[in-house]
Amino acid sequence: MSGAVCIANLASKCEVEGVLGEGAFGKVHQVLYRKSGERYALKTMNLYTNDDSILAHNEIDIQRRFNHPNLARLAAFEVKRREGKASLLLEFLAGGTLQTKLDWHAHHHTLMPLDQAENYITQMLTGLEHMHHTEARQTKESLQGSFIHRDIKPENSESPRGEL
Repeated sequence: MSGAVCIANLASKCEVEGVLGEGAFGKVHQVLYRKSGERYALKTMNLYTNDDSILAHNEIDIQRRFNHPNLARLAAFEVKRREGKASLLLEFLAGGTLQTKLDWHAHHHTLMPLDQAENYITQMLTGLEHMHHTEARQTKESLQGSFIHRDIKPENSESPRGEL
């Protein structure tokens, strides 16, 4: 398990610097954690139903189990059921997304160099391999056996070192 901790009023301890992404369950912001001065990605999830709450708790549990250089680390989290919000403070990967890199190459009418594409695919596959070999908790709400990633796309693939 990672060293992620539950922090009360997590979002209020962060200064929002911009939006990194938006999905069906909420938004991801680039934030500055005031206490340490470090940048993170703050994922805020809307908990409209009991199922949403279960999904948020499962995501926290899953994120806490991973410890791999190609997976963003969970630093802290908070679930506010009454307010219908969950927040996950994740390692900020400054290298940008694969989609950003692909858009840059499309705009400049160039192809991504083969060695960069190979490096990126290797990073992604080793992270996925780690996920698939990490055991899931045995409950009714979570997966049996290993984890799978159900939302693999360029927007969700980031590089920690900008080595794409």
